[in-house]
Amino acid sequence: MSFLIIGANGNFSLQLQEILMVNDSMIINKDVYGDWENFDSKLHNRVAEISQKFNLRYLINTVGIVSKRYSPDFSRNWNFLFPKYLYNICQELGLILVTLGSIHENIPKMCRGNPYLESKKELEQFLRKDNFENSVHFQIHTWYGGRRVHPEMFLGQIIDSVKNKTVFDMSDGRQLREYHHVFDDAVCLLKTLQKDVRGAQTISHGEIFTLAEIAFGIFQYFGCEDLLKLDMIKSKSFDVRDKSYLMQGNSNCSFRPTMKGLIEYVEKNV
Repeated sequence: MSFLIIGANGNFSLQLQEILMVNDSMIINKDVYGDWENFDSKLHNRVAEISQKFNLRYLINTVGIVSKRYSPDFSRNWNFLFPKYLYNICQELGLILVTLGSIHENIPKMCRGNPYLESKKELEQFLRKDNFENSVHFQIHTWYGGRRVHPEMFLGQIIDSVKNKTVFDMSDGRQLREYHHVFDDAVCLLKTLQKDVRGAQTISHGEIFTLAEIAFGIFQYFGCEDLLKLDMIKSKSFDVRDKSYLMQGNSNCSFRPTMKGLIEYVEKNV
C-alpha cells in the first residue's frame, strides 16, 4: 500500500512516519497545504503528481485543530472544510481519504458547544451522506504519547503539576476515558487499512478509567498524592460517566496497559 500523509509535525503524523519509514516525498507540510482555499493551490497539483509517480492509494489527513484557543470558524475550517476539499481531490484522482475523528463525536451532548467535536461530527456526516465512497473515518479515543506535550490537556496539566510540585485542582474525577498511546493507534490504523475497509472505524481496547483513578495512580507513583485536590472545580454540564457511551467493541490490535503506559509517559516528561 502506498500512503501520502497530509501534515508533517503532529504527534500522529510523526508516529506514522516512524512506522512507515517514509521520506519527505510522501509527506505534505503546511508550506503546500496552507493555501488550500485558493483553488489554484499547489496542494491539488502536488497530490496529483505524487499519485501518478508512486501509484498512490491512501491519502491520510493528520491535520486538525483540537485546542480551544481558536475560534469555532477556524476549527471548522481545518476540521471539516479542509478534509472535505481533500475528499474532492481523492474522488477526482481515485484515492481513498483517511480522516481522524473522535469517539466522542457520537455523543450529541458532548458535541454541543464543543467546536472540535462539532466539526468532526460534521465531517463524519458528510462522508456518511456519500456512503463513505473512497473514505475511511477513524474514531479515536483519548491520546497520550508522542513528542509533543499539550499543556492545556488533562495529562499535560498533570505533568506540569508533578514537575513543578504545584497543586492540581480538578473536578470530582468521575468522568470516564479510554486512553490510547498514539503509537499503538497508528499501528492499529495501518493494520485496519490492510483489510481494505471503508466507513467509520473505531479503534478501541475497552480499558476504561475515571479521571480520578488516572490522576491518583500517577500522583501516587511519584509520591505526591498531597498535590491532588478533588472536587475543586465544577464539572462540565455533561461528560461521560457511563461506560456504555464508550464501549464500541475491541479492535484486533495490540495495546500497552493503560496505567503503566500513562505513568511511563509522565515520567518521560517531568
